[in-house]
Amino acid sequence: LLCSATLTVAGVTSLPLGSRYIARSFEKEWMSNASKLENGLNALFSDAMQRINGHLSDAINPYTRYVKSEETSLISLHKEMESGIADATRLRGHINKACE
Repeated sequence: LLCSATLTVAGVTSLPLGSRYIARSFEKEWMSNASKLENGLNALFSDAMQRINGHLSDAINPYTRYVKSEETSLISLHKEMESGIADATRLRGHINKACE
């Protein structure tokens, strides 16, 4: 009876200690796996973002060239318009002087 009581007390006290050890062991393993998973996901995400950026750049390039071409044309037209306005203003001045 004394022996069984001693074994029971020993079992009851060692059970929580064993549970804590197992819990810590699982926690360490879980954290290690979580770190590996996070690194793997970061690498996958980075690779996917680079591919997406490449595809978007390839898809947008024709439109970018078009917009730059139109910008050049508009700047040229704007300069011609300013030159025309300056010429018209100069001519108006000459006409006004001639009519005086």
